[in-house]
Amino acid sequence: MLAGQTSRYIYLQLKDFKESRRKDPLMSPMAANLSKKDMFDLAAYYAAQKPINQNSKGDVSKAARGKQVADAALCTMCHLGGLSGQNEVPRVADSTYEYVLKQLKDFKTKTRTNDAGNMTAVLRTIPDEDLESAGGVYCIPELKVQGSSAEGPSNNKEQKLPNDMHPFPIPPQPPISKE
Repeated sequence: MLAGQTSRYIYLQLKDFKESRRKDPLMSPMAANLSKKDMFDLAAYYAAQKPINQNSKGDVSKAARGKQVADAALCTMCHLGGLSGQNEVPRVADSTYEYVLKQLKDFKTKTRTNDAGNMTAVLRTIPDEDLESAGGVYCIPELKVQGSSAEGPSNNKEQKLPNDMHPFPIPPQPPISKE
């Protein structure tokens, strides 16, 4: 899910795909020939889009355990309340369960390593069955109804700097097609 991620996060992920620090059979070739300007433009465009709930499928019966795991792992320390993300830390709220679970497992097994080891360090002590529970807490609408902290308003704000000082200047946005 790219809509609503911060431009900084999107830019860094595209750069990591381009430079093979993050690998994916679909994204790596797509990012390979992007220029820095292309990556800035794509990051700004997707950051300006409104996040859409992905209506993911997951096991609602694991919600209570998943919330316990997420709370114990202090997920909101980096991802903020509601897992809305900040700067280079992604928004997790409203992502698909399948995507979140894959990322958790990839970080745990060190298949994905483009975060300086932060997620691997957090996940190394969490059993896989608890990852499956935690993966859905903020993704599945039914789980939010059952008291997850993802119900709050989005805190998806980037640090405000003058445009000439900002590390990721935001270019003018292209018009969004209504098709």
